[in-house]
Amino acid sequence: MKYFELLNNCIEPLVVKERKEIIETIKAVVGISTDKTAITWFNDFMHLLRSLDTTNPLYFEPCRKRLKISEDMLNVYQKMAHFVLSEEYISRNREADFGEVEIGHMSYRYKIPPLFMPILVSFIRAIKKREAAKKPIAAFFENMDSWIAKYPLNDISKKYSCKDTEALIGIYRDWMTTYLGRNYFIHFEELLDECAETETERTLLKDATIQLTSNAAPAIWFNRIPSEPDMEELDRLLMDYKSNLVEEKEKQGGKSLYKDWEAFYPQSERICTEEIHSQFKSALEESSSQIKNFIEQEHKLESPHVIAVGNLEKLDALERQLANSIKDTQVAIDAKIKTYYEGLSPTRKPPQIAEDFALQALYDSNQLRFNPDNTRQKKEELSNIYQHSMEDAANSIKKFFKDVRNASGDNTSRFSAGTTDRFSKKIWITEEIDQIFRNTTETLNEKKLWKSFPSLYQAITPYIYQIGYPCGTEIPLPSDSIQSTEGTSAENRMD
Repeated sequence: MKYFELLNNCIEPLVVKERKEIIETIKAVVGISTDKTAITWFNDFMHLLRSLDTTNPLYFEPCRKRLKISEDMLNVYQKMAHFVLSEEYISRNREADFGEVEIGHMSYRYKIPPLFMPILVSFIRAIKKREAAKKPIAAFFENMDSWIAKYPLNDISKKYSCKDTEALIGIYRDWMTTYLGRNYFIHFEELLDECAETETERTLLKDATIQLTSNAAPAIWFNRIPSEPDMEELDRLLMDYKSNLVEEKEKQGGKSLYKDWEAFYPQSERICTEEIHSQFKSALEESSSQIKNFIEQEHKLESPHVIAVGNLEKLDALERQLANSIKDTQVAIDAKIKTYYEGLSPTRKPPQIAEDFALQALYDSNQLRFNPDNTRQKKEELSNIYQHSMEDAANSIKKFFKDVRNASGDNTSRFSAGTTDRFSKKIWITEEIDQIFRNTTETLNEKKLWKSFPSLYQAITPYIYQIGYPCGTEIPLPSDSIQSTEGTSAENRMD
């Protein structure tokens, strides 16, 4: 890499400033017969550059799908975009929003040194070479090597006073090792292929090494490009990580080192469900108590029916009051269930749960997983059970009030439920409401809703994270002593 910089800085060559010249070079070097194909290839590169230079998925996802960009290649592409933009080899003339279809009509500035043209053309050609490969990252760099070797390098070698074309090819390979992260990302691909058997395990390994990779391929807006010693150190850490992983697996007799997960029930969930059930019970008991007290106080002495009352206007008022109270309780319980379980999501801001800081720490260290499907199912199950139970209670109370009216009227022949028999001197609605509460509790127990559909899973074997570098861990690099890790985007970026 240092030789590339020395060559690039030793003279002030005429830079390639015209889009047409870039397209003509692509056409000539690759051997494309039509301008249309060369233009399409270059536009694809510009789409890629633009989509990587924005966090807006409306730009990135269409480009990714159209170019069939694999997730594993994104870091390499991002490093190329980072270099081109930070060096201002390509920059946009005016700040304006535009969509993917308009990219060919936008105005750009091109200031590409002839020394860089072989890299640019080879990179564009390697993107277009899409044949299936078991190791796409390694194949990508092999393709770049192949096309750089085919590039007419004699004039460039003479212009930059390079000894010969072989020496220049060696300088380009060194550039790819540092600026495109050749060694790191080939070794990263080997780590995933050799140490993960499933997509889940690949994801776990990526999570475990996320801090290494984010240092190797920083975000576009991060103006620091890792130095050659930085990339060597990151590659060393990655290879040490892989060796430790293999060694530990051998010690454990080939057993998996990946995280196993067990259901994790927060203390706040237990408290929340207990409070909801207690609120449900209190609402039922309060309704039944008010009815019982009312009938005892307003009992019609001359009636043979124990539930007959003399003041029907007060009875009507009590019925309306209890109907509203039950409805309000139903709404409050449903809201509490939804608020709690929607608040479990790590993306919810602010979090709505008691263990806010403890759970967030577990999320941040990859020790906790959130299961949105289970959470949604449990939320719906609980809401439905309490809703149906409250509706049953409301209907039972409504029917009971109808019986009271029938027993309290002048013609009580239609009412036969209450008699002066000693056994029937119960306030029957009390029994019905008690039974509704018992049935609800049994349903919750049968469906195991107190401890089922776990929303959260906690890691119980976090070995690969202990030897990896979780997000948030500072990794000292050789350039830290001379260059700040903080920065802002360059002035003439594309976005």
